[in-house]
Amino acid sequence: MYAVLDVETTGGKYNKEGITDIAVFLFDGHDVVDQVISLVNPERPIQPFVERLTGITQNMVKHAPKFYQLAKRIVELTEGAIIVGHNVEFDYRMLRLEFQRLGYEFERETLDTIELSQKLIPGLEAYGLEKVCKALGISNSSRHRAEGDARATLELLRILLRKDHDKEIQSSAHAHTNDRDTRSGNPFETLLRNFSKSVGIYYLFDEKGKVIYLGRSNNLKNRINKHFLSTSPEAVKFQSEIASVEVEETGSELLSRIKEFIELDRLQPKYNHNQPHKNLPWLVTLDAELQVSVTKRIAESPVHYFNTEKEAYQSLNGFFKAKNANPKLELSPRFYEKGKKFVTWFEGTEKSKKLSKRTYQMWSYFKKDQLLIVKGKDAYEKGFVFIAKGQVLGYGYYQLNQQILDVTIFKNALVPVSPSPYLNALVKQQAEKGVLRAVPLEKEFVIALGKLPRPSKKKSSN
Repeated sequence: MYAVLDVETTGGKYNKEGITDIAVFLFDGHDVVDQVISLVNPERPIQPFVERLTGITQNMVKHAPKFYQLAKRIVELTEGAIIVGHNVEFDYRMLRLEFQRLGYEFERETLDTIELSQKLIPGLEAYGLEKVCKALGISNSSRHRAEGDARATLELLRILLRKDHDKEIQSSAHAHTNDRDTRSGNPFETLLRNFSKSVGIYYLFDEKGKVIYLGRSNNLKNRINKHFLSTSPEAVKFQSEIASVEVEETGSELLSRIKEFIELDRLQPKYNHNQPHKNLPWLVTLDAELQVSVTKRIAESPVHYFNTEKEAYQSLNGFFKAKNANPKLELSPRFYEKGKKFVTWFEGTEKSKKLSKRTYQMWSYFKKDQLLIVKGKDAYEKGFVFIAKGQVLGYGYYQLNQQILDVTIFKNALVPVSPSPYLNALVKQQAEKGVLRAVPLEKEFVIALGKLPRPSKKKSSN
């Protein structure tokens, strides 16, 4: 859990200030599940320059609750959560100061979105909240008010969580919290009861905050529940290692499959035994001599992925026909064993000539730069897959069209992915069904994006 915090103060000498406005949003990584928003009577004067900055006057806080009247609620709300803020040191110091005046020692783990933004969104002009919001297209109509700044910080945290490929934020959070509820026979009863029947991916963490299993489903609640229904010795051992669970709703099945592939490849959880390309198990591969195979085995140089063996052979025949080349042997799985190799040559030539490696690699490429629009996580949001230079290069979400039309905002909000024949095949499969809306991208737009950052190659030490 994350307690996204912002406070406004009276100003004045260090450690003599008082809180005038406070907002805390309890965020579970997907939804706000609780909140406190209130003006506060600081019982001390508000500095004139602060009144001009925040718009909060002495009259406005005169009849507001005093901090001690909010203290118990804040303690309960933040129990077991990590305090998140933009320059969190200031907000956390003020919160602790108010509690110290009541004789209570308030201690929580903290997370600063300034430091996270510098790491996950490098190259911004500046990292103050206003500058970051402008760069990412985050709206904040109540600047220098606790609720407005806390909501903007919450939206920033959502973007940072998407960009955190190594799941360091979640791992840190789960290392300091424990979602088990031991008041009943099932230690996960409370947690499981709160999940929805939505589409997305989920992470199972151990007590050290490491991801030990990652799954995907179109019904997260039912899928996660199944992990705790089995009573076999293997299942019980697995269950005993699970300290917490986190879900990430994606809105669309396509985005959930993209994220599943990326996360499995990067995190390599120890209990994930299935290969990341399990839903497209048939591969067309290429060896050093440019000989082609259709196989179901893992290969170092996959060219294209397919759902069935028949689809692989049909597409391969179509590929050769389009390139004006015929295979040496008739391509048919009825006559040849799986994985049988063959060589191709161009019609009309005097001697055999193989297709180039580049030609094979281009097989799974897209012909146009475009965004493929998919369903978002709610009625106000859309998701997209970014395709440029023939390949899937990223994904993301937006609420306003300006966020995908403005190059700077788009680039900062984009979650880049490493090029992969699998991702190309996965997205192509959906695009060819005609179920995705395509938004063409001008060449100038793609050029203006420049070189996109690539996810690090660091793997989890699970």
